[in-house]
Amino acid sequence: GEVEGGDAKLAPAEYDHDDGSVGVLDSELGEDDLLPQPLTYKELLKELKEFKHNTREAERKAQEELKNQIEVLRKENHQLKLRESSLLDDVKKANKEVRTAEKKMKQSDDANEQLKQKVKKQAEELETREKKIADISSELE
Repeated sequence: GEVEGGDAKLAPAEYDHDDGSVGVLDSELGEDDLLPQPLTYKELLKELKEFKHNTREAERKAQEELKNQIEVLRKENHQLKLRESSLLDDVKKANKEVRTAEKKMKQSDDANEQLKQKVKKQAEELETREKKIADISSELE
C-alpha cells in the first residue's frame, strides 16, 4: 500500500508463477517490470528487415537446392536415354542375328531335304539296276 508522506512503493506482494506456485515480489519491482517491454518502432523495423532477409535467403537456398536436384535428374534422365538407345540397338542387332540364323537354318533344312530326295532317288535307281541284274541273271541260267 501507500506510505504516508512518502513515495508510493509496492509492499512485498504475492504473485502467481507460471507453474502455479506462489512467490513474493521484490518491493522495488512492480508487476510490469516482469513483463517483456514492447518493441520500439525502430526495433520492429529492424526485426522486419531481418525476417525479410532471412526469408529471401531461405528462398534463395531452396531455389538453389531445387536447381541442383533438377540438374541431377536431368543428367540421370540423359544417362537413361543413352542406355535405352543402346539397349534398343542391342535388340535390333539380336533380331537381325536371329533372322540370319533362321535363314541359314531354312537353307540347311532345304539342303537336307534335297539330299534326302537325291539319296532316295539313287536308292531307287540302285534297286532298279539290281532288279535288272537279277532279271538278266535269271535269263542266263
